[in-house]
Amino acid sequence: MSNLEQAVRWRQEGKVQEAIELLQEITVQEPENANVWYQLAWAHDSLGLEREAVPHYEKALSLGLSGEERAGAILGLGSTYRTLGEYNQAKIWFEKGMNEFTTYREFEVFYAMVLYNLGNMQKRCNGCSCNLRIHQVIRESMTIIGQSVTTQISWIGCGNSSNFNT
Repeated sequence: MSNLEQAVRWRQEGKVQEAIELLQEITVQEPENANVWYQLAWAHDSLGLEREAVPHYEKALSLGLSGEERAGAILGLGSTYRTLGEYNQAKIWFEKGMNEFTTYREFEVFYAMVLYNLGNMQKRCNGCSCNLRIHQVIRESMTIIGQSVTTQISWIGCGNSSNFNT
């Protein structure tokens, strides 16, 4: 088992601090390994260390992370920015994710949430049908990524709102 595999295993087992320490060692040995930087960002996020995760996500993406790992890093970075209240940065990354990974519905749901945070749902969605679509995407996406989220989105133009507990 490689050191990277060991660090991932430790993160998955809840030994996140140990994973971070090993990943930091690996970044010294392999500073151009995008996946190591991605795993380091993920480990920081796992501990609620969002600010510390951001530069690691950015480094991983700048080194040419690809495929599933790239999608995960973009989603993780956007979500981290949203958690930090940096909604415009989050919006940029979710838009990038939607453009690059058109079948990944997770980007749509997080994009809808960040638009809600920015107070400009109407910019993206006009009328009830779009908002019904967001409702469907939120439910399906939260099921896919295995999270439980409660959020409220106003149905613009419909005169009512809906609370989503998924």
